[in-house]
Amino acid sequence: MMLSGAQIVWEMLHREGVEVVFGIPGGAIMHTYHPRNQYGVHHVLVRHEQGAAHAADGYARVTGKVGVAIARAAGVDLPLEKFDQISGRTPYLVKL
Repeated sequence: MMLSGAQIVWEMLHREGVEVVFGIPGGAIMHTYHPRNQYGVHHVLVRHEQGAAHAADGYARVTGKVGVAIARAAGVDLPLEKFDQISGRTPYLVKL
């Protein structure tokens, strides 16, 4: 069976044991969200890309698992937050 790019994203997250992601669906990233329910990954809706980055960081620090932030392609605030997470040695993944 051939998988779409969106399915590959969720399959990869599922295989890595990701249970929760933080982000804002909409616009250019919306197609990525469509197959999410097939993989049992819970999505936490945030109001801003920075909120997704901070929530993913907090989740990672508290649980020791990888924090995942997802934003639309123009989510320019996430890359800025990414540098803060790297300097803090937090397990963190950004999907733009």
